[in-house]
Amino acid sequence: IHHQPQQLTVRESGAAPEFIETNTKGVNLTATGMEVNEAVAGSYSIVLNSQPVGGNVNIEISGDPSDVTLGTNQVTFTADNWSTAQPVSITPTDDADTASHSAFTLSHGVLGGGYTGMNVEDVVVKVLDDEASQVVVSTTAVTVNEGGSFTYTISLTDEPSADETVTVDLVFSTGDFTSTETTVTFTAGDFTEEITITARNVTADGPPKEISYTVSVTDTSEDDQVYEEPVTATSTMVTVKNVPE
Repeated sequence: IHHQPQQLTVRESGAAPEFIETNTKGVNLTATGMEVNEAVAGSYSIVLNSQPVGGNVNIEISGDPSDVTLGTNQVTFTADNWSTAQPVSITPTDDADTASHSAFTLSHGVLGGGYTGMNVEDVVVKVLDDEASQVVVSTTAVTVNEGGSFTYTISLTDEPSADETVTVDLVFSTGDFTSTETTVTFTAGDFTEEITITARNVTADGPPKEISYTVSVTDTSEDDQVYEEPVTATSTMVTVKNVPE
């Protein structure tokens, strides 16, 4: 029997990354890469670095995501709400087949408030099939200031069987991060976990740093197990920006 977990969440959760406020114009995204499960809403958020001047800032979200519903195709920032992150929800259609989905890209056009034409990073979204037992990483790419943090979820598309344990180990390719957890354990009734990653101070901008994942499955009964086959998880690439003193 295929179980579609009702409590599965694959959205960017918690507060927005702790970007350091400056007077420099900029548009910040809580994720530039993400995974979402069929029929389960995911989201990322948009926020400005500085207050608009001479009018509102409108950000148009465009792309060609097949069988995906966007919660909005435009967000507007005013002199009052410019520092409040606004979410963009993404809900894929559920289908009955196991065919893989192609990743799609969401682009952002900026107009008004002194921000017209400003370059904003794209968001690349991968839809995972809920007919297959997989590990879902809600944020697969993000840019954060040194000393800042971001919160995301690691989830399973299916509930493990009784007596089955699925573990995900967070392995940092550098020593530039700290995490609320380094090993996540999933069991029947508990298969989504929220994790906060904090970037340490760095001395200069450098290449993206990776948080890779090792997934192991423990079967302690002879019954048919949901996750008896090896599974993999998409790593998260984190770009840590240097903040001048």
